[in-house]
Amino acid sequence: MRGLTFGWVWCVAFLMPFAGQAQAPAALPAPAGAPAVNQLPVPPPAPEVPREWKGKVVVSDVLLAPELGANPQMMAAGLRRMQRSVISGVEGFWRMHFVAFLERPAEGETLNVVATDVTDPSNRKNVRVFEVPADPAQRVLHMNNFVVAENMGFERGHQYEITVEKSGTPSGKQDVYARGVITLK
Repeated sequence: MRGLTFGWVWCVAFLMPFAGQAQAPAALPAPAGAPAVNQLPVPPPAPEVPREWKGKVVVSDVLLAPELGANPQMMAAGLRRMQRSVISGVEGFWRMHFVAFLERPAEGETLNVVATDVTDPSNRKNVRVFEVPADPAQRVLHMNNFVVAENMGFERGHQYEITVEKSGTPSGKQDVYARGVITLK
């Protein structure tokens, strides 16, 4: 035990003089008229959505990796295997994961995810509107762990259309970016 204590004391005593030297040097100001070198890089343009997925909401019961959302082509390839039209629930709760491939870039900083009961096509009924944050010019909306429940108005055996819409549109007027249909089991 004595040797272990001495070892730690020796290690701390040896490294103490170097403790403050691991910091990066301060940046020097740029000369007048020279471009600033410490500017943040301009983000690349949003990747183009594959044509076959454009305007679709793809729902899965499998957790979707967030890093795939940066590459729509990779995401589309993985979704072909994970796409579901029926989501099973437990005790009145349904957990789903979805990716919406928007027809055009998002306009504004929020989007509405609207769930409409379409079990009876002649009696469509809006069940719930969820407001979600978005980046202007966003082309893909990726949502994991999206949970709906009976106490929110959802019912087992019903079919729901999930649409991603522009936020702030006047009542009765839809500006839909993407849509998909699921059944809750």
